[in-house]
Amino acid sequence: MNMVKYHRFVSTIEATEWFRDQVQKGNLKLTYYPHKKSLCRPQSAGIIRENGFLFSCEHFAVTYKISPEVAVDKNWHTLRHINQRNSITHKVLEIIIQLQQEYLVSQDQTTLQQLPYQQIIAEYKRLFPDSYMDSSVISRIVKTIILEVNGKTILLKELLPGKSYLIGVRIIKLLKAMDPLLTDEDLRIKLANNYDFHVTRRYVSYCRNLMGIPEARLRSKIDCHFFHWDSVDRNHFGLKHWVQSRKFQVSMSSAW
Repeated sequence: MNMVKYHRFVSTIEATEWFRDQVQKGNLKLTYYPHKKSLCRPQSAGIIRENGFLFSCEHFAVTYKISPEVAVDKNWHTLRHINQRNSITHKVLEIIIQLQQEYLVSQDQTTLQQLPYQQIIAEYKRLFPDSYMDSSVISRIVKTIILEVNGKTILLKELLPGKSYLIGVRIIKLLKAMDPLLTDEDLRIKLANNYDFHVTRRYVSYCRNLMGIPEARLRSKIDCHFFHWDSVDRNHFGLKHWVQSRKFQVSMSSAW
């Protein structure tokens, strides 16, 4: 379930008479992973810092500890599933954050690593050999978790970029740093030499189009130096079209 439904689900349980009664009797205790709600936006699961992850929502940070005397109650099975989900979510987040540490510190898109699910699963099994993990579990976590990184709210899946996105941000960097009129063949060669990405010219064209970048002959018709290369927004691939300066407004609707 998504974050809104999960909040509602846990809140409903904690509002029941059974739950309050068990807490009052001392049969049920609540402990939390590192948590400080005031640090993050309410809709985010937590905030990512250079030294790790901090939950912002107590519903994702909570662990219920119940005494053996009442552990046979049917409500305990629900709490056990919540404990399991929160524990797995916390572990997966810690692994992803550790693997993407260089990007989270530098905020340089070209330092993002491609993280296949199998790599995360392998790391999970290495760190937690007694715990089960498969790709469907990671997929559900990635689709539902919203995080806060450097004051920006992002989906967790943005920390698991695909190959097309990784090549696309490197194309942006090459055009910005070297020459905005580089052809796709030039970009193919430089991607291989500078970043060890060995792809075809056609695949370079595909990634360039995903980034919303016109081909070289169209770029040559305008002054590309007026583009704000760093002013980009994310879409499901990562970056949208360049943002043009107010000084040099050019309609590119036909060029894209």
